[in-house]
Amino acid sequence: MKCLILGGAGFIGSNLAAHLLERGVQVSVMDSQPERLAAMQARLPKLVCHCGSAEQSNFLAEIISGQDVLVYLIHTTIPSVSEEDPGYDAVSNIRMLLAVINAAGKAGVRRIVQSSSGGTVYGRANAVPITESHPTDPLCAYGISKLAIEKYVRLYCSRSNIESVVLRVANPFGPGQALRAAQGAVSVFLGRMMNGEPIEIWGDGNVVRDYIYIQDVVEAFEAAALKPLNEPHPVLNIGTGVGTSLRELIEILESVSGLRAEVSYRPARALDVPTNVLDIRYAKQLLDFAPRYSLRDGLEKYWKSLSAKS
Repeated sequence: MKCLILGGAGFIGSNLAAHLLERGVQVSVMDSQPERLAAMQARLPKLVCHCGSAEQSNFLAEIISGQDVLVYLIHTTIPSVSEEDPGYDAVSNIRMLLAVINAAGKAGVRRIVQSSSGGTVYGRANAVPITESHPTDPLCAYGISKLAIEKYVRLYCSRSNIESVVLRVANPFGPGQALRAAQGAVSVFLGRMMNGEPIEIWGDGNVVRDYIYIQDVVEAFEAAALKPLNEPHPVLNIGTGVGTSLRELIEILESVSGLRAEVSYRPARALDVPTNVLDIRYAKQLLDFAPRYSLRDGLEKYWKSLSAKS
């Protein structure tokens, strides 16, 4: 089995590459960040790394040739940045996705697994936990582009006889996530606590999210990439089905780390939905997916990994 992870030098991709290599999969990674790729290559000698962009057609055709499965993790924006330039968010992301699907069709790729956003594509929840049949009314440009990519994946994969699986991932956290970033509450909060800096919270801290440990995320991607599919082109929620408010998250982080959090509250943002907790029964049925780590268990493992480095 040969698997190419596109946009694979980031948080999810680097963890997924290591996990699949342990499972005996021949893994290649494409990314535009040479420093990150070099670090991955040093850590994972069996990994094949390609530095470049999905917009380079000859390069793309070369690295996709002979692959069985593509995992598509490319996205050029995050929710807050997408609001600043929605035109760039839409054009850049959709253009690259279409280039990849076109190359995949010509190369005879068997399956594409796309990483979508369980936290943004649904918008305000009518019922919790949120099922895959819930209306999709994103409140930010990022959610709209993720949803559009889902639709393009289904449309063009069906035309090219390529299997596809879309994973709407909740809020992943764990080793490899940047402590100084613009998204990822768990890592950003921990980073600020470790440096004695205040945590900024938009709103009153009662926003509820579904946090999932990275090991559970990569096992979901493994299943989506390798398991036989009983349904064509499924779209699946990947989370825990358990909601935690930001206030509760900070309390658990303090308990796990022994650090004290200083919190600064700022006005709520329109792009932040009040509650987002995913129903994962469909993923359980189709992929036999069930998260193995509770939030506290995952945070304890994450904190131990950070403490070992300090």
